[in-house]
Amino acid sequence: MVTINDLKSKGYFKIRIELAAAFDKADPEEAEQAEAWGDAYIDIRELTAQEAAEFQTDSAKFMDGLERVIVGHNMKQDEEGKKQASNEQVADAIKRSSTVYTHVMSEWMQHLPLAKRSVANSEKLPKT
Repeated sequence: MVTINDLKSKGYFKIRIELAAAFDKADPEEAEQAEAWGDAYIDIRELTAQEAAEFQTDSAKFMDGLERVIVGHNMKQDEEGKKQASNEQVADAIKRSSTVYTHVMSEWMQHLPLAKRSVANSEKLPKT
């Protein structure tokens, strides 16, 4: 039996994205940025049907609404680490770096279930 409550809590795709992975730790020019992002991560959910339709017509809408799709993160507001940063603060930090923002978008797009199936199906097609 399928219940609406089960679907709301478990039936939707989400992904964890490690933000420092936007930078190559082995590259001396990028190591400092990778270290600055440390072990920061975000968990983002899949878009609703309405959000997906808006994204198809205007990809900038995703950037504007990034805080709405963040469902978890491990960032704090200050060095003391007592207060969790808000989703808005996290989204703002991500949007300040085109490198990190592009990494988030790329990871999210690559790991959507439909995108993974499309890649797998295209790999099964005969080579011409």
